Amino acid sequence: MVREGKGLMSDYTAADIKIIDDPEERFVYAKTADLAKRYRSVPEPFIARLLEACELSGWLQDQAIARYLDGDKTIEPPADFYAVFRELADQRPRGSGRSVP
Repeated sequence: MVREGKGLMSDYTAADIKIIDDPEERFVYAKTADLAKRYRSVPEPFIARLLEACELSGWLQDQAIARYLDGDKTIEPPADFYAVFRELADQRPRGSGRSVP
């Protein structure tokens, strides 16, 4: 909102700037890029879909990473994770990463 005699930025100060301690915790794309560097044999679209499915299904990302990127088959995903992952995969074009884990 523009106040009389003032521009849009008149109320903006340095105090309005927020420093994010760990952007990977907040932004899926940052964590995706980091994981893609660490797991070079895994397509980045698969990693992005995996993390997004975790957010939507409520499964902890660390557990999904251990299961699907580190190969720990002792960790079982919640049943709704598969449904969410499949739905995300159906929304993406073919060839954009691995199929359902």
